[in-house]
Amino acid sequence: MIFADHARAPDVYFGFKTDDGVDAFGLTGRTFYDNARRPGLGVHGGLHPNELAAVGIVAGSAFRGDGLSSTTPSGICDLAPTILTLFGLPIPSTMTGRVLLEALQAGASAVPPPDIMPEAHEVGLNSYRQTLRRVRVGRAMYLEGGTATHGESVVTRAMEAAE
Repeated sequence: MIFADHARAPDVYFGFKTDDGVDAFGLTGRTFYDNARRPGLGVHGGLHPNELAAVGIVAGSAFRGDGLSSTTPSGICDLAPTILTLFGLPIPSTMTGRVLLEALQAGASAVPPPDIMPEAHEVGLNSYRQTLRRVRVGRAMYLEGGTATHGESVVTRAMEAAE
């Protein structure tokens, strides 16, 4: 469910609990540590939407120069297919990303917007629930975040999930 089913993946994952509070840097999604580390340090592997977010900046004659800020979900897995396309090379079927057509100069206006389909997967027991949110763009799938709820309180945290 979180795209961690490969040969080097561990059997069990652990992520620090995060919440929607504001850290010392003014960023939402602070992490709590049960040690001497100062609050606000980033960790990799959590499911808070801000921890999963990344910024990609491209420039050059192959890309639109109109100050595009795309809201279409994308990820690091899209860089290789996009570069291969720019070089006119085939994209291997094993690649999970997509070509960032919305950012390319050639044909950007002629390309219809991709189908974006959000999905949520929920499991739970009694009043405890875990929800994993993903979004599909064409054939590419992106992880949006995970939440855990117990009763009426919502705690955003990394869920231990491996497929």
